[in-house]
Amino acid sequence: RRPVNTPVAIADILDYTPFEQDINYCLAYAEDNREEIDVADLEVQIAEKDYNLTKRDYYPTVNLTGTHTQRGTDWEVNGGTGIADKEFWDIRATATWDFWQWGRTRYGVKERLSRLAQAKYRKDEILDNIELEVKQAFLRTKETEKNISTVEKAIEQAKENLRITEERYKEQVSTTTDVLVAQTLLTDTMTNYYNALYD
Repeated sequence: RRPVNTPVAIADILDYTPFEQDINYCLAYAEDNREEIDVADLEVQIAEKDYNLTKRDYYPTVNLTGTHTQRGTDWEVNGGTGIADKEFWDIRATATWDFWQWGRTRYGVKERLSRLAQAKYRKDEILDNIELEVKQAFLRTKETEKNISTVEKAIEQAKENLRITEERYKEQVSTTTDVLVAQTLLTDTMTNYYNALYD
C-alpha cells in the first residue's frame, strides 16, 4: 500500500548468508502468518454456527409479544369522554412446534453439515497448497545456495582463464577474439553468481 512516487533505495546483495532455518520452521511460520488460513478458519466457524442454528428447528419456538396501548380523543392521547380505559397492556406468549415437515428439517440440517464439511475440506486444501508453496520455496533456496558455491568456483576458473588468455595474447599466441571470449565468459559467470545471490 505504498504510494507510487515513494522513493525506493535498492540495497545491493554483495554477499550471502546461509539460510539457517529448517523446513519445519518455515511451515510453522507460514501457518501462523498466512491470511488465507485465518479466512478459512472463519469460514469453518461460520459453517459450524450455521449448522448449530439449523438444529433449532428440531425444538419448539416460543415468542413473547408485548403491546402497550393508549387511547384518547385529543392529540396527547390521554383519555377523554366515552373512554373508560385510556391505557392498557397486552402480553402474549406463543409456542409453536412443527412436528412433521416431510423431512425438511432433517435435510436442512444435513445440508448445513455438508457445507461444514466443505469448509473444512477447503481449509485442508489451502493448508496443503501453502505447504507445497513453502516446500518449493525452501527447496529452491537450498538449490540456489548450492549454486552459489558452484558459481564461486566457476568465477575463479573464469578469472584464471582470462589471465591465461591475456598472457597468451601478450605473447602473440592468442587473438583479441580469444580475450574477448574469455572476458564474456567471466561476465556471464559473474551474472550467474549475482542471479544466484538474488534467488
